This record gives sequence, structure tokens and C-alpha cells, in this order.
Amino acid sequence: MVSTGVYPALSERPAMFSRRVTTDELHGPVGFDGVTVTDDLEVAALAHLTPERKALASVRAGNDLLLFCQSWSAAERGAAALRRAVRSGTIPRAAIDAGANRVIALRGGLR
Repeated sequence: MVSTGVYPALSERPAMFSRRVTTDELHGPVGFDGVTVTDDLEVAALAHLTPERKALASVRAGNDLLLFCQSWSAAERGAAALRRAVRSGTIPRAAIDAGANRVIALRGGLR
């Protein structure tokens, strides 16, 4: 799980919005090859951001599962923003597919 914590030596952004933390560090030196899950995207510290911005920033950072834990409508808005971004090409379909494949592999290992 990638947190909302800020690690200034790595990035000025919350970890779950930072590609340097979520992708470069976790998959690089740390060697993590599993599913990355955000902390709750609806925590008070992120209330100034729209669900759309939070979803897009999370996926661009390299997260696979996004948690909207307090509001179904926020989750729907985030998902709609991701669909639009994939259709327009601002988020590559390959990025979504790679995350989905990691989630499917995790699910298969739980049986």
C-alpha cells in the first residue's frame, strides 16, 4: 500500500501520486513486483483534489488498485476520468493492462 506520506528526499508529492516513489523506488532498488494499492484517496489531507485528479495522478504514478473508501460517486468519477484518459491517449492502455495483469496474477495466487 502506497501512502499519502510525503518523502521530501524523493518527491514533494504524496507517495501515491509520485512516480519516483511508486514506480522507480518500489520496482527498482526495493525490487517489489506485486500490486501497488493506494491509501484511501478520500482522506482529509487530499480533500482539496477532485476524485478525477486523484485517480489520474495515482495511475500515472504507477498504482494498480485505487481505493475510494468513503463514496461510491467519487469512485465512479475517478473511473470515468480514467476511461476518458485512456480513450484520449493521455494514459496509455498498456499501463492499465499491466496493472490489471498484476491484479489478476495476485487473485490467481489467492485460490
